[in-house]
Amino acid sequence: MRSVVLLSAMLAAVASAQSAHAGVAAYPSSTTVFASGPLPPGGARVVSLQAAASEREGGLVVVTRAARVAVSVDRRDLGPIVLHLAFGHFVHFGSRLVPDALVPWDGSERATEEPNQPIYVQAEVPTRTKPGIYRARLRVADGRRIVPVRLSVRVFPVTLPLPGTAGSLPTSFHLSPETYVDRVRRLYGETSPPALQAANDALYGFLSSYRLSPASWGFGEPRTLAGYGPSAQWWKNSLANMIREMAAGPFSALRIPISSNRTASHSYIGSVNPLRPDMWCPYLESGHGFWQSLGWRGPGVIP
Repeated sequence: MRSVVLLSAMLAAVASAQSAHAGVAAYPSSTTVFASGPLPPGGARVVSLQAAASEREGGLVVVTRAARVAVSVDRRDLGPIVLHLAFGHFVHFGSRLVPDALVPWDGSERATEEPNQPIYVQAEVPTRTKPGIYRARLRVADGRRIVPVRLSVRVFPVTLPLPGTAGSLPTSFHLSPETYVDRVRRLYGETSPPALQAANDALYGFLSSYRLSPASWGFGEPRTLAGYGPSAQWWKNSLANMIREMAAGPFSALRIPISSNRTASHSYIGSVNPLRPDMWCPYLESGHGFWQSLGWRGPGVIP
């Protein structure tokens, strides 16, 4: 009996020592991963994705207790599928740290941020990809060893409509571009107008790539009853910003720039009172003329 107890204690000590070393586990992209502590159950060494042609789908690879990490990819059996990596950058959400900023990454070695370091792996399936199962192998280096993680992508015989084309859902996705750009400024110390304007453009490009039409054009919203107008300050230049944001598309819907009845009066888009539709006509005529002059009302632009 004593030998059995000693053996059990030794096995427990070995397991404890192993758990103190770096580990690698894969999860669905919807999994919540905390900065430290035990990982969620169900971790594996394979990322299994399912997608249609013209779709993007992703999963998580979490590296634990590693000071540095790097990822390389063997793409030989991926066919036309494009693989993207993103590093989970931790930000504060209230009092909690969450890996809520996905920073594009080439997989080269870098320091981890927290004991549990998520890596986002995304497969982009081109439109003409044939149905079937495509595979790749990830090599995750945690500073001590290289851990293989298998990736499989099952492509169904279905093709999603291209962004902005007939058949795409005319979504209306609520967001605050002003808040997003301010967060970029604070997170990365960007202060130059070209960099902030580029961040705003990238936001609209991101929305388009996921077939999301914005419910706010942010810096592209008219500021006065006269409609879209220029300004020497980029964030007030609604004319140039709206053109740039639309160029980041295409989009499936083009929202009319009038505030909802829940908007505070000091924040009315174009200074237009949403409770006074009898006052809208000159404003709408100006905006419609601007859209028309740029061909945004033409066939095939907004389905």
